[in-house]
Amino acid sequence: MSSFEEDALEAVVPGKCPVAHRGSTEAALSKSMHTLNPVRIMDAVDRPSITAYQLYDQPLEISQASATRDWMRDGEERKAMRCLPLRMASQQGWIIRNSHRLVVIWSGEKSPAAVNILYHPERPQHLLARSFLGDGILTFQLPYLFRTSPGYNLLIRGPANCPKDGISPLEALVETDWLEASFLMSWQITRPRTPIVFEVGEPLCMIVPQRRGEVESFDARLRPLDENEELSGGFAAWRQSRNDFNARRRVQGSSVGWQMHYAHGLNVSGNPGSDHQTRLNLARFEPVPATIEDDVA
Repeated sequence: MSSFEEDALEAVVPGKCPVAHRGSTEAALSKSMHTLNPVRIMDAVDRPSITAYQLYDQPLEISQASATRDWMRDGEERKAMRCLPLRMASQQGWIIRNSHRLVVIWSGEKSPAAVNILYHPERPQHLLARSFLGDGILTFQLPYLFRTSPGYNLLIRGPANCPKDGISPLEALVETDWLEASFLMSWQITRPRTPIVFEVGEPLCMIVPQRRGEVESFDARLRPLDENEELSGGFAAWRQSRNDFNARRRVQGSSVGWQMHYAHGLNVSGNPGSDHQTRLNLARFEPVPATIEDDVA
């Protein structure tokens, strides 16, 4: 191992985006995951389901995505924490987390061998991270075979609102209601010759079920706003209210609080929206209880 690679193993690259979660140590990950074979979401019979079948002895933690990110909590005046649409999108799925610290370095060449994957000498190497596509693409072999209810795909993407310096997640859509194969999570390295660190517990990907054909079922229309008198009047009232609010906040020494209409599910007139949500309550991946037949077998 070169001195550059040794230095890279200890590098701390700014810009990573950890997400709050339970059990951030490898020991906790191992303790919480050893029974996940198979795993399914515990829900009512009439609800769609997603099952994660464990393929290898090195499982990865799967948990509900949280509403916040470190950069949101650490930002100026914590402004991002007040953005409900941002928080809702951050929760829209389950996070699969890394189990071993690793550093990747891409030379900038197109060959798969141009991506060097380094593990800490005291950590066991595992085969989940690899480079075989070329062009600076790093792939993670997810140790699960997912099965969704009929008619549901699985969107495999990077963790929402979680930018990572020097590398960008790629997205894929898989028909997991019939496919009998596992799949990969890929990241495109964007900064050659720079060590990029994936820490233990850091999100590797986000999985989001989607009903097949739903997006295609929408009609798309483009209309002038004044065609809808009620909506046009509501927008004008909101715009005036927001302009007045911003003007008051620009006054030196002003202590004007945030409007928060949307966060409370209200329009500017004070009328409530329908089925307003302020948080998501995704099911946990839980081990399937053993049955009598399983015990006998």
